[in-house]
Amino acid sequence: MNKIYFSLVIHAHQPAGNFHEVIEDAYRHAYLPFLQRLELHPHIRLTLHFSGALLEWIERHRPEYFDMLRGLIARRQVELMGGGFYEPILPLIPGRDALAQLERLGEYLKLRFGLRPRGVWLPERVWEPQLPSILARAHVDYLCLDDTHFLLAGLSPDDLFGYYTAEDLGNTVRVVAGSKRLRYFIPFREPSETIDHLRSVSEKHGDRLVVMADDLEKFGAWPHTYEHVYQNAWLDRFFQALEENHEWIEVVPAGEYLEAFHPLGRVDLPTASYSEMMAWALPAEKQLQLEAAETFLKHSDGAHLVEPFVRGGFFRNFFSRYPEANLLHKRMVRCSHRLEELRNRGLYAHDEALSLWNRAYDHLLRSQGNDPYWHGVFGGLYAPHLRLSAQRNISAAESLADEVEHSLTGFVRTVVEVTDFDCDQEDEIYISAQNFSALFDPNDGATLQFLDFKPCSMDVINTLRRRKEAYHQKIAGAGENLVLRDGIQTIHERPLAKQPHLERALTYDPYPRNCFRVICFPSSREFDDFATTALGDDFELAAGRYSLAFAPPLSSPRPTNNPLLSHPISVDDLIFRSLGSKSTPKVRKRFKFISPEAEALEIACRVDMEWGKAEAEEKKIGMELAFNLLAPDEADRYFVLGKRNEPLSWQGCCEDLDEVALVDEYQKIRIGIKVPGPTTWWITPLNAVAQSEDGFELIYEGSAILPHWKFDSAIQKTFHTWVTVRVTRLG
Repeated sequence: MNKIYFSLVIHAHQPAGNFHEVIEDAYRHAYLPFLQRLELHPHIRLTLHFSGALLEWIERHRPEYFDMLRGLIARRQVELMGGGFYEPILPLIPGRDALAQLERLGEYLKLRFGLRPRGVWLPERVWEPQLPSILARAHVDYLCLDDTHFLLAGLSPDDLFGYYTAEDLGNTVRVVAGSKRLRYFIPFREPSETIDHLRSVSEKHGDRLVVMADDLEKFGAWPHTYEHVYQNAWLDRFFQALEENHEWIEVVPAGEYLEAFHPLGRVDLPTASYSEMMAWALPAEKQLQLEAAETFLKHSDGAHLVEPFVRGGFFRNFFSRYPEANLLHKRMVRCSHRLEELRNRGLYAHDEALSLWNRAYDHLLRSQGNDPYWHGVFGGLYAPHLRLSAQRNISAAESLADEVEHSLTGFVRTVVEVTDFDCDQEDEIYISAQNFSALFDPNDGATLQFLDFKPCSMDVINTLRRRKEAYHQKIAGAGENLVLRDGIQTIHERPLAKQPHLERALTYDPYPRNCFRVICFPSSREFDDFATTALGDDFELAAGRYSLAFAPPLSSPRPTNNPLLSHPISVDDLIFRSLGSKSTPKVRKRFKFISPEAEALEIACRVDMEWGKAEAEEKKIGMELAFNLLAPDEADRYFVLGKRNEPLSWQGCCEDLDEVALVDEYQKIRIGIKVPGPTTWWITPLNAVAQSEDGFELIYEGSAILPHWKFDSAIQKTFHTWVTVRVTRLG
């Protein structure tokens, strides 16, 4: 039998900001037992990649794991692979940051394990043609992609048993194709099926390479895999099967094969990722169409001729699908540009400024981890704690950048800027001050999109619009029948509901859940209509276009001895006027931002409405606000509703209150909402139905709060109210 080479490239990652107990569980069920089994099979040699964030956690909490790795490396059983330290999507961050990410992990591995890696793991296998130029600057030799990339470039399946050279502007990198089939075989099919597949590959001559590149978490951390892989000894049987066939299967690290053999040729790969990721990047309706097309092809003659050319979308589509991901990304990019500008202003002549800058840059790099920027079978963007982790790091970086600026110039500027912040060819209003930053969207009802309260490094809004997802089709009408099938499946194949009757919770928001949205709706509507997004409100009024009628000067310096603990500042008279049609009332919103002290912020919003003609129907007018303090059922996070407290998961109606507050004792923050005199308040949690590797579940994405008033436009032509939000850091 012809000899073949088989490489296992195994990747382990935990996002920065993930819960300690989640990482600990993955360590106990996957990371530790995998190495323990590997030590028992010295003839199994493979490539391992650990993201920097995970390595930091292991070094801090499980340092003995490094000793195990050093032993395996010394025995030449393990080849370590590098990559971006915090798992960024490399083409989506500035080139200087991509280089820093790659160099940071390379240097970390060299210091801890004595070797600088030659290969890198490409996060989510997101390839763009300019990557060879980026990777060349970091002296990267090779990386693994999926076979999907190569098939889309026009190669046939039989062309993939080796490696190729990819080039950009004279810079080259070696690229290896991982087998999608084996990703689904390992560890979900019997080891004999992998051996049979390798045997079929060996039937043709040549020094053929077969690669399986995938997550270490599926060896014990994914649902039900620990019992399958370890308790039922799948991994031992798999390693034994490879050892028993050692005469014709040589199990080698990927880099070792590349050193011994020549490339098969040059390949020019299109933008791509693994096939599942490209499907998730499509809009929900197109995902369903793609799934239908693939099902049709499976039952069609000549499907093999068409399948290589059927693909989903492009990773950057996530920024179109989810404006929240796009906004987070643009905040990160903007912060990167600011730090670069500071670095270029003679930073190295100031030791204090350099120290502050390095701390800021570390936070920036942490914010670039890919997890909160997309959503598929993993929660990702839908996980509010991952979004908040990125936001916190951006906030901390911006605060430190303020200190750098003060160190260099003696003052920091309060900025009110009209700018296309999210790169949609429409201007937003960005405010940056000593203890907060905020962004208004005049084209979405002049609402506040984010409010970063710097004393807590926290975007207190941090909501996610509930929208239709392709997997909701599996949930709708399923009731309690959405359960796990018999046997072991990959997370791509196992529909499982963590809660019953999720179809009842499929609610979609008509617009983003931002702050200070004016809502006008029939007085006959009640709380249940609000909770189910069925108010029948005036969409043009609530989410229409506004013009900026007046703003303070674009930039004003504030001399201070300390840029973070200084004099009170204020941003007065930020005024927006609605641009609605004659059928909608004219609306004016006037905002004032006041920081009476370093750890407090007040935002006052006055609303003036004027009807052009009398209307017979009595209405209700409200000001919707949305905040997300996470952990809705924890005892230390709650609403203050008059004389009683309720958990953040509470929903209902409150009468005759002039103030409602949200308190988070854990994150040390209080948000008070005050209105002019007692009125009615409606409060509802924003629970989204999302999927993760554990199955379908409800995820708390914040709470919507609607103080509102009755108004009879047949009697009155004008309406006036105000809402004040006070954010305070608790002692």
